[in-house]
Amino acid sequence: MKLAIFLENRANSYSSKRQTEGATKLSNNAQAQYERALEFLHENLTSNPSLEAWFDRGLDFSAEGTPSLTASAMPRAVTTRSLDKNGDCLMIGKMSKLEVKIDVMESALANL
Repeated sequence: MKLAIFLENRANSYSSKRQTEGATKLSNNAQAQYERALEFLHENLTSNPSLEAWFDRGLDFSAEGTPSLTASAMPRAVTTRSLDKNGDCLMIGKMSKLEVKIDVMESALANL
Protein backbone atom coordinates (compact mmCIF):
# COMPACT_ATOMS: atom_id res chain seq x y z
CA MET A 1 0.00 0.00 0.00
CA LYS A 2 2.89 2.36 0.73
CA LEU A 3 4.19 1.88 -2.79
CA ALA A 4 0.74 2.53 -4.26
CA ILE A 5 0.37 5.78 -2.29
CA PHE A 6 3.87 6.84 -3.33
CA LEU A 7 3.12 6.15 -7.01
CA GLU A 8 -0.22 7.98 -6.80
CA ASN A 9 1.47 11.04 -5.29
CA ARG A 10 4.16 10.99 -7.99
CA ALA A 11 1.47 10.72 -10.67
CA ASN A 12 -0.29 13.76 -9.19
CA SER A 13 3.00 15.65 -9.21
CA TYR A 14 3.66 14.75 -12.86
CA SER A 15 0.12 15.73 -13.75
CA SER A 16 0.49 19.16 -12.16
CA LYS A 17 3.64 19.65 -14.25
CA ARG A 18 1.68 18.68 -17.37
CA GLN A 19 3.75 15.54 -17.96
CA THR A 20 0.74 13.47 -18.93
CA GLU A 21 2.56 10.41 -20.27
CA GLY A 22 4.53 9.92 -17.05
CA ALA A 23 1.47 10.67 -14.94
CA THR A 24 -0.60 8.07 -16.77
CA LYS A 25 2.09 5.42 -16.39
CA LEU A 26 2.53 6.10 -12.67
CA SER A 27 -1.24 6.19 -12.12
CA ASN A 28 -1.66 2.80 -13.80
CA ASN A 29 1.15 1.37 -11.66
CA ALA A 30 -0.47 2.79 -8.51
CA GLN A 31 -3.82 1.21 -9.38
CA ALA A 32 -2.12 -2.15 -9.96
CA GLN A 33 -0.51 -1.89 -6.51
CA TYR A 34 -3.88 -1.02 -4.91
CA GLU A 35 -5.40 -4.07 -6.61
CA ARG A 36 -2.62 -6.28 -5.22
CA ALA A 37 -3.21 -4.88 -1.73
CA LEU A 38 -6.96 -5.53 -1.97
CA GLU A 39 -6.38 -9.08 -3.23
CA PHE A 40 -4.02 -9.74 -0.33
CA LEU A 41 -6.56 -8.33 2.11
CA HIS A 42 -9.39 -10.37 0.59
CA GLU A 43 -7.38 -13.60 0.83
CA ASN A 44 -6.52 -12.97 4.48
CA LEU A 45 -10.05 -11.98 5.44
CA THR A 46 -11.43 -15.08 3.74
CA SER A 47 -9.24 -17.29 5.92
CA ASN A 48 -9.73 -15.21 9.09
CA PRO A 49 -12.89 -13.01 9.07
CA SER A 50 -12.21 -11.67 12.57
CA LEU A 51 -9.48 -9.46 11.09
CA GLU A 52 -12.19 -7.15 9.74
CA ALA A 53 -12.52 -5.64 13.22
CA TRP A 54 -9.08 -4.05 12.70
CA PHE A 55 -10.24 -1.85 9.80
CA ASP A 56 -11.87 1.55 9.82
CA ARG A 57 -14.68 0.63 7.45
CA GLY A 58 -16.76 -2.34 6.44
CA LEU A 59 -15.10 -4.39 3.74
CA ASP A 60 -17.22 -5.52 0.80
CA PHE A 61 -15.43 -7.36 -1.98
CA SER A 62 -18.43 -7.74 -4.25
CA ALA A 63 -18.43 -6.01 -7.63
CA GLU A 64 -20.51 -3.12 -6.27
CA GLY A 65 -18.68 -2.79 -2.96
CA THR A 66 -15.05 -2.79 -4.03
CA PRO A 67 -13.43 0.52 -3.09
CA SER A 68 -12.05 2.76 -5.79
CA LEU A 69 -8.33 2.45 -6.32
CA THR A 70 -7.24 5.62 -4.54
CA ALA A 71 -5.50 6.26 -1.24
CA SER A 72 -8.57 7.86 0.35
CA ALA A 73 -10.84 4.91 -0.51
CA MET A 74 -8.58 2.14 0.79
CA PRO A 75 -9.34 0.58 4.17
CA ARG A 76 -7.05 1.61 7.03
CA ALA A 77 -6.22 0.06 10.39
CA VAL A 78 -8.34 1.48 13.21
CA THR A 79 -5.18 2.57 15.01
CA THR A 80 -3.79 4.58 12.09
CA ARG A 81 -3.11 8.28 12.25
CA SER A 82 -3.73 8.69 8.53
CA LEU A 83 -5.84 11.63 7.44
CA ASP A 84 -7.65 9.21 5.11
CA LYS A 85 -8.99 7.17 8.02
CA ASN A 86 -12.75 6.81 7.93
CA GLY A 87 -14.09 8.44 11.08
CA ASP A 88 -17.44 6.66 11.21
CA CYS A 89 -16.08 3.18 11.81
CA LEU A 90 -17.64 0.72 14.24
CA MET A 91 -15.09 1.62 16.91
CA ILE A 92 -15.69 5.34 17.23
CA GLY A 93 -12.98 7.38 18.87
CA LYS A 94 -9.33 6.74 19.29
CA MET A 95 -8.51 3.35 20.70
CA SER A 96 -5.13 2.07 21.74
CA LYS A 97 -3.84 -1.13 20.23
CA LEU A 98 -4.46 -2.87 23.55
CA GLU A 99 -8.09 -1.70 23.59
CA VAL A 100 -8.57 -2.97 20.04
CA LYS A 101 -7.07 -6.35 20.97
CA ILE A 102 -9.32 -6.64 24.03
CA ASP A 103 -12.40 -5.67 22.00
CA VAL A 104 -11.57 -8.24 19.30
CA MET A 105 -11.03 -10.97 21.89
CA GLU A 106 -14.28 -10.13 23.68
CA SER A 107 -16.26 -10.27 20.44
CA ALA A 108 -14.59 -13.55 19.46
CA LEU A 109 -15.45 -15.08 22.84
CA ALA A 110 -19.02 -13.81 22.54
CA ASN A 111 -19.35 -15.57 19.17
CA LEU A 112 -18.34 -18.97 20.64
